[in-house]
Amino acid sequence: AEFLRLSLGFKCDLFTLDKRVRLEERSRDLAEENLKKEITNALKMLEALVPLCEEDNQAQEIIKKLQKSLKFLSQYAARVASKAEMLGAINQESRVSKAVEVMIQHVENLKRMYAKEHAELEELKQVLLQNERSFSSLGDRGKAASSFLFLAPAGQMSLKYDRGRLGAKQNEKRPSLQRFISTYSWAEYEDEHAETKNEQSESPAEVQEEPSRKESISEKGKYSSKWNLES
Repeated sequence: AEFLRLSLGFKCDLFTLDKRVRLEERSRDLAEENLKKEITNALKMLEALVPLCEEDNQAQEIIKKLQKSLKFLSQYAARVASKAEMLGAINQESRVSKAVEVMIQHVENLKRMYAKEHAELEELKQVLLQNERSFSSLGDRGKAASSFLFLAPAGQMSLKYDRGRLGAKQNEKRPSLQRFISTYSWAEYEDEHAETKNEQSESPAEVQEEPSRKESISEKGKYSSKWNLES
């Protein structure tokens, strides 16, 4: 609030600063001219008194001292004017120093706030970068897992479907996909299946041979009986 008040005061003073400076310089010049005029008038009056006091030596000495004093007065007037100007500047500086101190304190506060916010911003940037890296790594893992989960069943289903189609045309008794994936090989299954087929094919042949043997024995009996009758 104090900073705003001072800044508003300085802004308002800036509009009339040049005019006030010109007015003060003019008033100073007028005062110096008036002082010089008064001194010159006093010297003229003393010079006018000199012929009236020719007989009085004491009066003449006093007039001479007054003339010297007036000459020194004109010199001291110039010095006083310059010193007064310096004193006014110093007084103005002392009055403004409080305002300047308030402004300096406000600027220091702004610097501290800027440094603090800059540090927080840098920290926030680092946190965001770390979070972005972690999210990117998690996203890559999630994509890899999802692709594995979606692609593996599809591959298994397509493999099972292709095996089923091939099995329907070639051999209906092919092993299932689970059995095919297991350690049991397809070649071993084919060998066992071929052995079972051979055993099944051999067993009817043996059965056929047994009736033929029976028939041969019966025929022999018939022939032997006929031979006996004929004999």
